[in-house]
Order: sequence, then C-alpha cells, then structure tokens
Amino acid sequence: MKIANRNIDIELTNRCNATCDFCPREKTPKQGFMSLDVFDQVIDRVLALGSHAKASLTGLGEPMLHPHFLEFVSHGIQRGLNVDIVSNGSRLTPALTMGLLDAGLKSVTFSVSDIGAAYDQIYGLPFEKTRDNILEFVRQSRGRCHVQITVVRHDGNAHQIDEITQFWQQAGVDYVHVTREENRGGSHDKPFQFLGNRTHWREAVDVLHNKGFTELCAIALYSVFIGWNGQYYLCCQDWEKKVPLGSVFDFSIEDMDPVKLAINRKQKGICQTCSMNPVNELREVLFDIDQGLRGRFAIANKVNSLCSGAQRLEELTQLLQAHGEFEQIIAVSEE
Repeated sequence: MKIANRNIDIELTNRCNATCDFCPREKTPKQGFMSLDVFDQVIDRVLALGSHAKASLTGLGEPMLHPHFLEFVSHGIQRGLNVDIVSNGSRLTPALTMGLLDAGLKSVTFSVSDIGAAYDQIYGLPFEKTRDNILEFVRQSRGRCHVQITVVRHDGNAHQIDEITQFWQQAGVDYVHVTREENRGGSHDKPFQFLGNRTHWREAVDVLHNKGFTELCAIALYSVFIGWNGQYYLCCQDWEKKVPLGSVFDFSIEDMDPVKLAINRKQKGICQTCSMNPVNELREVLFDIDQGLRGRFAIANKVNSLCSGAQRLEELTQLLQAHGEFEQIIAVSEE
C-alpha cells in the first residue's frame, strides 16, 4: 500500500552557519556532505514511491553550505523530484537565486524567526544581508516559485510574532507559517513538564483512545528522514541520530515502515522524551490544568488540534490496521 503525500527530508548536510539557541547545535553528531552517488540512490528510492512524494532538501543543517548545492537541486529536478528547499537564506546570492529559479525550483521556505538586532543576536548572522537576499529572491520569483517564511515561536520573540509576520507579508512572500519551539526528541534543553516522569501518561493515552485514536505518532511515517550519509533515521526529530535504521542502498522507504512502527509502539528513547509525541502534548496540557494555568476545555482543544489532520492520514491508519493497530493514527498539531 502506498502512503500518499509523504515528505522525504533529504539532508544534504548537517552543518549550519547559524547559532540559533532553539537548535541544539552543540549536540550535532558527525557532520558531512551528501555525495552524488548517495543522492542518486535517494532519488531512486523517492521516485519509487510515485509522483506524490515531495523531496525537501533540508535535514538538520543549512543546505546551501553544500559545495555543490545548485548542482544537486538541478539534478534532482531533472530526474523528476518534486523539490522543496528549507534554508536560512543567508547564503543566497543573485546568481544562486537565478540558478535555482532557472533550474525549475517551485517551492522554497526561509526559516527566519527574528528580525533586526534580535536576529543578529539569535542567529549570529547579519539580518540586513539575509533580509536583502530573501527580498531579491521574492522579486525574481514572481509566479515562478512559492516563497514561505517559517517563524519558530521561542521565548525571545513571543512578543514580536505579529510584527515579524507583518514584516514578511508586506515584503511580498506567499505565506508566513508560525510554529512552536520543539525539543528535538529531547536533545534541546527547553524545559517541559512531562520530562523525567510518567505523570498523566495513562490519562493522556485514555483520552486519545476514547476519541478513537492511537497514541502512536505519525511523523516517522509521513516525514521520512534520510541523513547525508544515506542512512534512514527514525524521524526528523532524531537530532542526535540515535536511531539509525539502515541504508538507502539496502532498503526502500517502504521497507522502513514496519521497523518504525515497531519502535514507535515501544514509546521508549527519543519518542518518550519528544515534545511532538501526541501523548506528551496532552500531558503538557494536563500539567497546566493542575497548576491552574488552563481550564478543562483545554483538553478538548488540544485533542481537536491533534485530530485535525487525521483525514489526510487515512492511509497511515490502514497501514496500522494491517499491523494489528485498530485505532486511527493521530496527526501532530502545530499550534
């Protein structure tokens, strides 16, 4: 059975030139660049899924640091990949912009969570240069490429989200997506109340079951992560790459599905400490209720946000049922 609308996260490199404190960069494992032979094998695996799969050249680093970045993008598009890029935009040049557009790039996301002096401090990069790079890309890409800005809401910018959003909307980008700060499977030291204990675990699982959903997380299945060395990993939240699963030279993407399900069911390791685990999301709400920070309606609101993507994950539900899990899989919220 084919799972439609998968996103294949292809890591050209896990190196980065930014110093954002919401990325645990100091815990990045062995760094490197994807070779062309690995990339070609990855393309073979992605194309085997059919035309519905989307390839995001992202991973855990800044893809434009790859010495052959433009060549890889062009090669992937020529071979039939539906390519998207996620970048901080700091390495863009007018020549690279035109090269990407001429290669046929149709979608790019720039991750810029701060503006002005705050950006300089958080990213360790000059905001004016990054801003000008992106504005030039927007000007050149009219009607040719969809441009999105992703803003991570963190402790330092929570009061500026509207200002940041308006800035990029006025700059002419197609969409601004605001997402929350995650703990990268427990690698990031952001404090969450669910860490280091099992409080409210059973209650959260029961809430999901009562709604007809499994507690299993869908990320590992609909967002396939392939490292720069051609290794499959459990998911994009495995920052320290603690769960390697096998090589693209030995296994197909679909070969990994039952392996990921088996790991997911155990709810151990990075799944147990991950802020994107739907059980942990609910537990965090229950902790807030205990402290009087939220009312009981917050439970229903959280469940509704988790369930909002369930329809598009119907194929995953069928896959789970084929492996003996009879409840629907749940989507991860992004509120």
